[in-house]
Amino acid sequence: DDIDSGVSLSPDGKRLVFVRDNDPDVGKFQVLIANADGTQSRMLYGGPVSAYVAVVAWSPDGKLIASFVPSSTDTQSEIQYRNVETAKLKDSQRFKDLNFEDLAWLPDGRGFISTYYRGFSPAGRRTQIGFVPREKGEVRAVTRDTNVYITPTLSADGGTLAAVQQRAQQTFYAISTDGSGANASAESPPSPAAAQSRESRSFGWSGSGEIYFDGTLSRVSADGGSRATILNDPDGDISSDRKSVV
Repeated sequence: DDIDSGVSLSPDGKRLVFVRDNDPDVGKFQVLIANADGTQSRMLYGGPVSAYVAVVAWSPDGKLIASFVPSSTDTQSEIQYRNVETAKLKDSQRFKDLNFEDLAWLPDGRGFISTYYRGFSPAGRRTQIGFVPREKGEVRAVTRDTNVYITPTLSADGGTLAAVQQRAQQTFYAISTDGSGANASAESPPSPAAAQSRESRSFGWSGSGEIYFDGTLSRVSADGGSRATILNDPDGDISSDRKSVV
């Protein structure tokens, strides 16, 4: 069967919850509960894909399904808590500038270990690991670096965290606007620019021709000979208008 999310098991291991979208109805999603062997599935709740549920997680006490509804440019992201039998919304938490990709309950139910990123666009995101309290409170960073983390899991006693760490390196190219020197072919790609920042995913030009790279925010001369760290913060980014840093 078609499954469009990770699978979360009930505390007793007998049932599982998952998300399916555009099946059987295009433009709609379903949150489904089934036996652990995949039999006797039933829809817990559903809705339009515009309100798509990206992540589901069964609570340690077996009573709630936590689900994450991603943000768009004009809404807040949200973690919702629904009764596992009736789908009634118990309560929710809203986040102004955070998106979550995983929710791993702590065994005592006081919150989650999650991978998250700031902002609305997943492009160029660096997902970090954080603690998300079940009640109101700030998300607390567990990692804060230029790596990418995915699929965090907790041991049964909650004492050990495991996750996959990814690290990508980028190459910056600068080509004349008339295309000269591009050597645009698969066999002969253009040469990398002198200015480089291997862990950056976006950049901006200054009026004087210097280049600002995101990540550990730095300013580099076009010839690569001069480099200055502006902000030693892996969350540093270039604004969409390329006129400021955030």
